[in-house]
Amino acid sequence: EKDSPIKDIWQIDNWKFQRCPLKIVTIQSLRYIEAYNFYEKGYLPNAGGWLNQSAKFLEVIKIISNRINQDGKDEKA
Repeated sequence: EKDSPIKDIWQIDNWKFQRCPLKIVTIQSLRYIEAYNFYEKGYLPNAGGWLNQSAKFLEVIKIISNRINQDGKDEKA
């Protein structure tokens, strides 16, 4: 829970961390990732279609999807 005395010990892409990155992932973030996984399987949190989903859910799906798509492009390059 404290910063490491070793500088930039963890690195993910261009992000550098002084402590284990898992420690900074919030429960809310984990819930969003879980929701994205259900979305990928065709399940939405609210009955109905896109118009019945919350704006927050739709924004989270866009952010996660964009990041996954960007990682896929980076791996192919």
